[in-house]
Amino acid sequence: MLESSLKEITSQPPSEKQPPREVSQNQMPPTSHTLMDLIITISIYLPLPTFPRLLTLTSQILPLNHDAQLQKKAYRLIPRLATSTNGALALQTRNEDLQSLLLSSAPTASAPARRDRLLAIATAIDHLPPSDLHFIPSVLSEIVIATKEVNEKARSASFDLLVLVGRRMSAGGTIEQAKIPHMGNDAPTVPASLEEFCTMVSAGLVGSTPHMVSASITALTRILFEFHAELQRSVIEDFISTIDLFLSSPNREIVASCLGFTKVAVTALPKEIVEPKLQTLVPGLLGWSREHKGRFRTKVKHIFERMIRRFGVAIIERYTPEEGKPLIHNIRKSKERKKRKKSEVAAATAA
Repeated sequence: MLESSLKEITSQPPSEKQPPREVSQNQMPPTSHTLMDLIITISIYLPLPTFPRLLTLTSQILPLNHDAQLQKKAYRLIPRLATSTNGALALQTRNEDLQSLLLSSAPTASAPARRDRLLAIATAIDHLPPSDLHFIPSVLSEIVIATKEVNEKARSASFDLLVLVGRRMSAGGTIEQAKIPHMGNDAPTVPASLEEFCTMVSAGLVGSTPHMVSASITALTRILFEFHAELQRSVIEDFISTIDLFLSSPNREIVASCLGFTKVAVTALPKEIVEPKLQTLVPGLLGWSREHKGRFRTKVKHIFERMIRRFGVAIIERYTPEEGKPLIHNIRKSKERKKRKKSEVAAATAA
């Protein structure tokens, strides 16, 4: 029934394919939607030989970008299969078909289906054999860009997926770069590792658009926060030095991501790694301390409060140029005032 319903949809001329209207409480949803909901529900109870047919149905639905709700349901089927023993086995044995399906459907993925698509990609990566890790760089740019999604659930899914990919890469395996789209047939095969994952994400820093650069910095921030204890010190130091350079960018979107990265570095990394970088980080941050747009002034002040709390006023003042001294003085005075009020309240309570 679902196949016949899909044939009716796909046989319509493009001009007749209208976006589905909102279904009121008194209206029945389209037959294809109802049948897809039914398939998702019963899929984990189906025998193993039926799973190739399910993937075929999914491949027929994913190109239908004029029906975002139906597309979302098709993506939801993939994580649903992973919750059953037979489904997980099918995803492992037919993982190559699943990879091809997800790669081919990328151009037609609608914005409302972004979160469900990311969850489907996460399911595919979770069931990748160690020899098929070339799928990760094939979808990595999509994952990175999704960190800038307007939809909060889609952003959260992309951050969770970055962590999953990092865990998967650190577990080992091989990446046959010749199988990555747009890579040459003579591209070498490289071992999977956390450092290799960071290198792949860092490639976005030379992106052609500020949006891609900003998304790459945001992705690196999440990776640094999650894996800083496992990354080599030299890799972390290279991260900080690179972000330090981007702080001088005239693009506010890029700088906003740099401020987020700096906040994580200052609060989460060992002091012995961050302190040698303060000589350039402090002047770079102060360059945006008078910028009111995008709340930059507030963000920079908050970062300096964290730095002073962790490294002390003397060290921060040592690297602060003369024009930035009033900000440090203001933070110090505010800190002393809060401390004094706290002492007065404690004394009054004791009395």
